[in-house]
Amino acid sequence: MSAAIRYWWVNQSNSYTEELRHGCLAAPKRTRGQPVSTWDRVRELQPGDIVLHFCRGLILAIGKVSEPARERPRPYDLAGSRSSVPHWVAKVKCTPLVAPIDIRSIPLVWRTPEDGPFDEHGRPRHGYLFPLREPFVQQLAARFGFSLD
Repeated sequence: MSAAIRYWWVNQSNSYTEELRHGCLAAPKRTRGQPVSTWDRVRELQPGDIVLHFCRGLILAIGKVSEPARERPRPYDLAGSRSSVPHWVAKVKCTPLVAPIDIRSIPLVWRTPEDGPFDEHGRPRHGYLFPLREPFVQQLAARFGFSLD
């Protein structure tokens, strides 16, 4: 019996282009010796899970996890950060959206704190990876016309 598909929201900025190019999500295991919960969630990703890629105010791509996270060096370099420290790296096949979705076009009543990445004002929370509820993702797909397959 296979596990149910889960849905995720990843906040990316400088890492979006590199993670898209390398087909992965990557988060350090620790900072200052401590784990960070939104980074640690990369370990929860399983094949078939769906990821919404958010960057600079837009949902830019839909990803599908192809391999669970493993501990390894990040497969790319970013200015000001070390790729050699241990990371959780999951393989994700991303499909850029033909029409990126501006967060302001998502109804505020949908952007509730219960839906993971949003604060009480409907703004994206700080952090890397957040779980999403399936009804939220289904509403988005229906409203904005993208496929979850």
